[in-house]
This record gives sequence, C-alpha cells and structure tokens, in this order.
Amino acid sequence: MGFYHRDNSMEAKKYEKIRLYTPGPLSTSKTVKEVMLKDFGSRDPEFIEVIEGVTNGLLEAAKVKPEDYQLIVIQGSGTYGMESVIGSVIPKAKHLLYIFANGAYGVRISTIAKVLGINFLMKEIPEDQIFTPEMVVGELKKQPDVTHVAIVHSETTSGLINPIEPIGIEIAKLNPNIVLIVDAISSFGAYVPDFYKANISYLVGSANKCIQGVPGFAYIFCKHSHLQTIKGYERSVSLSLFDQWTYMKKTKQFRFTPPTHVLRAFHEALKEFKKETQMGRFTRYSQNQNIISDELTKMGFKLYLPKEIQGCVITTFHTPTDSNYNFEKFYQFLAKRNMFIYPGKTTKADTFRIGSIGDLNEEDMHLLLEAIKEYVAAEKMTLPIKYQPA
Repeated sequence: MGFYHRDNSMEAKKYEKIRLYTPGPLSTSKTVKEVMLKDFGSRDPEFIEVIEGVTNGLLEAAKVKPEDYQLIVIQGSGTYGMESVIGSVIPKAKHLLYIFANGAYGVRISTIAKVLGINFLMKEIPEDQIFTPEMVVGELKKQPDVTHVAIVHSETTSGLINPIEPIGIEIAKLNPNIVLIVDAISSFGAYVPDFYKANISYLVGSANKCIQGVPGFAYIFCKHSHLQTIKGYERSVSLSLFDQWTYMKKTKQFRFTPPTHVLRAFHEALKEFKKETQMGRFTRYSQNQNIISDELTKMGFKLYLPKEIQGCVITTFHTPTDSNYNFEKFYQFLAKRNMFIYPGKTTKADTFRIGSIGDLNEEDMHLLLEAIKEYVAAEKMTLPIKYQPA
C-alpha cells in the first residue's frame, strides 16, 4: 500500500490504517475482518446458523415481517442482485418496464434489460437532478401499459438521493399493481425506507455497503405475495430468484458454492449495525459528509450537487481548473497515505468523489482534510481553489 505502511515514525502511525473514502468496498471494522480467519464448510451447521442470522437480521433491519417479505441472497456484486431481479420477476409474456435514470446505475438497469430482451422505456434526466413523485407519476400516466418500475435510491454517480417513499406512495395511488423495483445497493442501512408505505416489491442491497461487510453477495427483499408468482420468469440459471428461494427454503443450502467467509463477516457486521442502530449510522455518515463538504467548500472546492438533494453516502466535487492540479497525482498523494478516494463518474462534468460511509468517523475525515491541504500546499495551488468561469 502506501509508503508509510512499514515506517515506524509518528507520521507513519497516523496513516497506518487503510481508509477507503469510497461507496464500497469500504473500510471495515477489525472484528469483521477477524471472523474471516476461520474456515468452515457450506454445509456446516454453524454456517447454516450464519445464513439464518443474516436473513433474520436483514428482515429486522428493514422492519418487515417474514410473512410479507422474503430475503434472498445472491452470490456476486450488487449488480448481480439487480440483474437477478430484472431477469427473474418480469414475465416473458406481456410486460413493460419503465426505468427512471439520473446516473450511471439507472442507465445500467437499461443495459441489463436490453441484454435480457425485456421491453422497457427509460426516462433519463441530468445527473444533478432528482426524480419527484409528480415527475414519475406524470410519465406513468402517459404509459398505462407499464407493469414494472425500476429506480435507484442512492445514485452514487453524483451522490444524490431519490425520494423513494414519496415516489412509491404516488405510484401505488396511480396503480397498486405496478411492481416497484428499488436499487438500494449503496443506501440500505444508512437509509431504510418504509416498505409498506412505498409498496416496494423488490429492493436490492449489497454486502459491502452501509451494513459494512465485505464484497461477495447481494441481498434482495422480495414481496412474498409477488415472489410466489414468478416461477418460470427467469432468464438465467445462476441468477434465478425463484429457484434460489425455493431451494434455500427446502434445504437451507445454496444451490451453488456460497461465499462462506463473506457471509460470516456480514453476520458480524449486522451485529455491529444493530448495536449502532440505523439512525446512529445515518447520523455518523451524515456528520462525515458534512465535515468533508463544509471544509472543502471553505477551501474553495465546488460541490456538484445542491445540499437539499445530497445524500450521506458520497460527495462529488468539481475538478479544480488550477493548472497545478492533477487528479492522478492527487490520488497517488493520498494513496501513499493509505487513503483512497474515487474519480468522477458524471458524464457532463469533470469531477472527483469522496465517500463518507464504512468504518470511518470524524477523526478520519479530518485526517483526510489534513492530507488534502498538504497536497494543495505541495502543488502550490491557489487558495481559494480556482475555477474557470462557467
């Protein structure tokens, strides 16, 4: 990692911890890492207890009853989970999926739908705007044949939060039979929507996001009444939600090799989540986000989003136009101190991003700010940070 890693000086000790200022993978606790040191088989009774603990823990975190929602684990990243849902819950007969996209992850859903041969429409708006209930319902009124709707909650392209609950409530008023699919891959745990009010049919989360586990599986909350109807809809063997669900119910086993260590780590992460509470975690992440956004704007860095739509997961900043600034050098300067940020992902602006989730606190955010100030000074950048007029 960084050149401080094996240095025993006081300066080195300050940067010894690896800090991921990213939206996942993210920094995890020592205890989450430690539980992965033990090997055990996928058919071991202890592992079956882990699966049950993960299932029950997530249902409890979501504040849903098991008779109303089932929890299914799919091996792979969050996108695997999203593809599993899109490919498993839409019939091969008459259907129309409407995708609402304001970033790369909404657009990715359309790519999945296209490859799977699913009929879809997509409403795409700029990456610095959110969807409102009125906007969504207005579009749906023009398309009475829509059967399914897909939308991203925390769009980490920019860091915005789409108002899922109000959107879901209005969709249900318009047509309660529309199946609402929510990509909450980067948000679940920091945010927990009311599944019942929003009439959510499927919500996808990921192990390595706000529950603070490590990468390796996605989890899907499925409305039980709808899940029972999807047999034969699948367009994949390994990503079949129905087959994964029924096999697990029957055998308490995965159909194919599960990520045993990852699930064990997540089980531990869920215990830590329960101890901190969802509100405690949201508050800590929000404090982290406020520190980085407030202090960098004081230096002159420009935020990409207005504060009223900014989430607590990741913050996007416009790239300075100062001739002494270079993102690659900036990234390497921080990486040598075991700090890792993200390049920009927006299509219409040059940006970089800093995450505020994971095992990070106020001290970690101030340490990052200190390193950023060191970089600005080392590169002789002008303060306040320079930008060319728009």
